[in-house]
Amino acid sequence: MSFGNQSIRFEPNLGAGISPTAQSVRPIGPFLGSAGGAVNQHSMTGEGPKRQVAGGCHSALQEVKVCKGDPVVGETGMRRNDIMNQLNQLILYVSKTTPFRSHLDRHLIRAAMVFTFFAFSIQKWSQYTAEMLVPLISHSPVVFWLLPAFGVRGAGYFLGTTETIFGSLIFLGYWSPRLGILGALGSIATFIGTTSIIPFLPDGWAREAGGFPIMTLPLGFLMKDVLFLVASFYLLKQDLTRAAEIIRS
Repeated sequence: MSFGNQSIRFEPNLGAGISPTAQSVRPIGPFLGSAGGAVNQHSMTGEGPKRQVAGGCHSALQEVKVCKGDPVVGETGMRRNDIMNQLNQLILYVSKTTPFRSHLDRHLIRAAMVFTFFAFSIQKWSQYTAEMLVPLISHSPVVFWLLPAFGVRGAGYFLGTTETIFGSLIFLGYWSPRLGILGALGSIATFIGTTSIIPFLPDGWAREAGGFPIMTLPLGFLMKDVLFLVASFYLLKQDLTRAAEIIRS
């Protein structure tokens, strides 16, 4: 192509994996003279003309790349840092408050366990609850012997009495860690007995809902005891630590 006494030759550049449609513009002669220098300064090989910016550059034809010095990136980073700093300050402040510097967690868990033992032990004294427990007791590898040994009502009395004793010992653990240890051990034994029923419970998964993982009510009732078993171990650890401190002092 020519413009007067000036000409431009288009040469395909197939290097670096560029499509043949991407071509280089090379002017022959001083096409723009001293005014500029240069259509040949702008390669159209796929990178396009480059604009210098702080910290890097953008490509005019390629996907826009955000450079390090981009003020938008800097502002976003500063905003994120401010949020993280505020969150850290909040965490430090809350961690210094009384509920989180005291033994409130231990007291709350102990109170929850005492309430649970007393609430469920009362149920065991009634004929109605004792009869409801028969399918669970009969499939337990730990307490199955209660039914042939004491009968339905006697099994309810036995469970109600032991749960009342363990709940009382855990309650006394507020003042005596040794009694708390006994209560925690009894609690662990109780919930090992109840959770051991889970694998042996027939029709534990609801067939009407497609089976696993949808549980029937009896299985869901037993699943909660996994949490109580863990809480019992937590109380045992706490009371053992307290008793050891008393011994060392």
